[in-house]
Amino acid sequence: MPDVEPDVEPEPDPLPQLAAGVWVPAGAELVDDPCEWDGVLQGYFGIETVALLPGGFAVDGEEGTFEIEAVDYGARGPIDCTIDEDGAFGCAAQSVTPEAYGLGSQGWLYAIDFSGQVIDEERIVGTAVVSYPAVDVSTANVLAWYDVQPEDCSQVFELELVLGD
Repeated sequence: MPDVEPDVEPEPDPLPQLAAGVWVPAGAELVDDPCEWDGVLQGYFGIETVALLPGGFAVDGEEGTFEIEAVDYGARGPIDCTIDEDGAFGCAAQSVTPEAYGLGSQGWLYAIDFSGQVIDEERIVGTAVVSYPAVDVSTANVLAWYDVQPEDCSQVFELELVLGD
């Protein structure tokens, strides 16, 4: 009688791991802007909303997880993200008081939810949903004059991030 090997389950493939370093946007597009913040920014400040996105992100990856933090942007510490076996990732909500363009002095507070797909160890694509849970009193009064409530005005960005040189 031949020897029969017991059924042995194969080892699962390791979870994706991102390279550590400073990652930069390779593409960014505003895909939803229900309150038309982009038009207001262009009209009053001469900049597009995507110009307010961070220029770099510090990323520290391990198997199945990574930390990401916007560089010089007012982010409150790095956020933790998990990667599943298919390369899909989701991150903890991020709170930001932006420093770029002096907007932090206006008392804005961003909340960012980021999720997406790992393409490889040096490239991810994702969706960032940006909401505005708090603004200073004077800005809130101006927005109220125009019947705009910041908490109803989230924006959605499609982003591609790559490991910088």
